[in-house]
Amino acid sequence: MTGVKGIALVQILIITAILSTVALYITKTARQQVKMAHWAMDKSQAGVMAHSARAQILFELLTNTWTEKKDSQNMIVAKWNFYDKDFQLEDGVNIKIQDQAGLINLHYPKADMVIKRLLYAGINATEARRISAVLRDWQDSDTITSRYGEEHRGIGRNGPMPDLREWLHQQTLSDEQFESIKGDFSLAGVGHVNLLNSSFHLLAALTNADLAREIVQRREAGELDRQTMTQITGLVQDEDIFYAPSNKQQITITAKYGEAEITQKVLVELSPYYQSGNAPYNIMQNQGG
Repeated sequence: MTGVKGIALVQILIITAILSTVALYITKTARQQVKMAHWAMDKSQAGVMAHSARAQILFELLTNTWTEKKDSQNMIVAKWNFYDKDFQLEDGVNIKIQDQAGLINLHYPKADMVIKRLLYAGINATEARRISAVLRDWQDSDTITSRYGEEHRGIGRNGPMPDLREWLHQQTLSDEQFESIKGDFSLAGVGHVNLLNSSFHLLAALTNADLAREIVQRREAGELDRQTMTQITGLVQDEDIFYAPSNKQQITITAKYGEAEITQKVLVELSPYYQSGNAPYNIMQNQGG
C-alpha cells in the first residue's frame, strides 16, 4: 500500500511539474505577444510621424529657397541644412537633407574629382586613375578602352549604373574602400558640384583638411556663402563647380516612438514653379518604412 502511495505521489509531482511548465510557457508566450503588439502599435505610430514629417519637409522645400536661414521665423527653415547634418523636426523625429549637387555625379564623373576623393581615401595614385578609368569605361556607350581602362576585357554595362553598389562589381574597390567613399557620390547628381553642401571629406579631398575645417566651421556658424567660399578656397565658379543648390534632394527621416524606430529615405526632384499637368515633385527613389 505504501508503494502504491509512493507511485501516486511521484505521478502527482510529475503532472504538477508538467502543468507548471505549460503554465510558464503560456505566460511567457502571452507576454511576448503583448510585447509584440505594443511594438507593432509603436511602429505604426512611428510610421505616421514619418509620413507627417515627409509632408512637412516637402511643403517647405516647395515654398522656400534651398538655403540656410538661421534667422528665419519659420522653425523648420531656421533649423534645416542641405549637407546631410541631422536636425530635430519635433520630439522623436530627426531629418537629414542632402543636396545631390553636393556630391560627385557617378553617372558623369569628373575624373579629377573622383581621383582626388580616392586619393583622400588612401588609395595610391596609379590605382586611383585605374579605378576612375574603369568606372568611365563601365558606363560609356562605346567599346573603346580609355587609358588605364579595362573595356578590352569585355566587361562593363555600357550604360548608366542603376545602383551605387554596382561599383563593387567592377572589382576595383574593396568593400571597406567602397563604404568609406560611397557617401560622397550620387547617381542623381547634376552637372556641377556645389561645395557649399559637400561633406568634410569631399571638401578636404578637393582642397585640404585645414581649409575643409574652416569651411565647416563657417558653415555651421551660418557665415558661408558663395563669396566666402571663393575667398577661402580660391575656387571660382565654372562648369564643374557652381555654388548653387540643385532641385534634387535626398531626405532621410528617422522617427522613434516607444520601442520602435524607423528610417525612411526619399530622393525627390523638385519643381516648385508648378505648371498645369506637371507634378510639383517627382519621387526618384524611396527606401525604408
